[in-house]
Amino acid sequence: MVKTITWDQLEEYLAKDFILVDIREQYETNLGVINNCQFLPMSDLVLDFSVLDKQGNYLFYCQTSRRSQALINNLLEQGFNQEQIINIAGGYNEWQKLNNLKK
Repeated sequence: MVKTITWDQLEEYLAKDFILVDIREQYETNLGVINNCQFLPMSDLVLDFSVLDKQGNYLFYCQTSRRSQALINNLLEQGFNQEQIINIAGGYNEWQKLNNLKK
């Protein structure tokens, strides 16, 4: 099962040394980016999971949270710990809404 948090919980997890990871594709970042996140497009990640430390703590988001959920399911199959790889509900669209940004 994929663990999911809301954007309201972000600071709590960042304080626990989680890394915020944007898995959207390059063209999607034209819509905007979130400061202090690591950019790792899903198309690259699915080809090489070794760029992620299996002991690392990650918060993943995409545009809507569907792809990040699918990615986390793949990572769980690769032996990642479900408490250390977390999806952010609503993805970038929800972050925009919460921050009153236009699409």
